Amino acid sequence: MEQLRILKKRRDYFAHHFFRAENDKMHSNESILHLLWRMHVLREEVDALSKLVSTIHSEMLQAFYPHRDMASENSAAVTRLKEEYFENPPTKVGWEVD
Repeated sequence: MEQLRILKKRRDYFAHHFFRAENDKMHSNESILHLLWRMHVLREEVDALSKLVSTIHSEMLQAFYPHRDMASENSAAVTRLKEEYFENPPTKVGWEVD
């Protein structure tokens, strides 16, 4: 759980603060390469933790529903919901002024 908290904090920094805080360093190739490298490292950490969470999630579903294939059921439900969404997409996204 601590790993998730740390990765979320890093993600939030990149998403909300990095470009403001480090803007003065964005004008050199070395800084840009360092940024790309750090983003790559962060992505690898997120991917590794995501795989771990997925494994734990699968084990929990198997324990809770031992006689059902929840992965297939969830996949089918997601596919159905995507199809419904694209067949009839919403006309409002939430920022419109009524």
